[in-house]
Amino acid sequence: IYNALIENELLGFFRSSYVLHGERRFLGVTQFSPTHARKAFPCFDEPIYKATFKISIKHQATYLSLSNMPVETSVFEEDGWVTDHFSQTPLMSTYYLAWAICNFTYRETTTKSGVVGAALIRMLANFMGHSVFQRGLQDYLTIHKYGNAARNDLWNTLSEALKRNGKYVNIQEVMDQWTLQMGYPVITILGNTT
Repeated sequence: IYNALIENELLGFFRSSYVLHGERRFLGVTQFSPTHARKAFPCFDEPIYKATFKISIKHQATYLSLSNMPVETSVFEEDGWVTDHFSQTPLMSTYYLAWAICNFTYRETTTKSGVVGAALIRMLANFMGHSVFQRGLQDYLTIHKYGNAARNDLWNTLSEALKRNGKYVNIQEVMDQWTLQMGYPVITILGNTT
């Protein structure tokens, strides 16, 4: 077991607060990007290094703990405390690790229309053709397995998948219009009714 102070600055594992109905409430949350996990626990806190994490969080029963993975077990103690044991994470950099201890109420649901990200991926798959898109994703995951990647790495790998099928399209140019633009694209159609 490692013990560390909870920070007041918004880095590492820190305490934050908000006001609800005139009452100040506190929560503990993490911000490990880019190299602030070391403020919460001893680690090699550089993106090149990867590890798996098995997190356990002890908190008051009136609070909720959250992390990257689902809770495997919760152990309730007579003194009003709970220890949540989370499933092990996949191999990842420390800056992807996160947890929170809060007394929020929450609801999990999926909207009827889904989410914008899923719509963009579906649009891209339809544009490229599903088999070419799948092959491009497989290539991307193989190339960057346990490594670091940026958005352009995905676009370049998908462009290469198209090129192997005789289509020369720069996916970055296509997708940047959708992913980097605030809001959503506005399409204007002008017609001549005469």
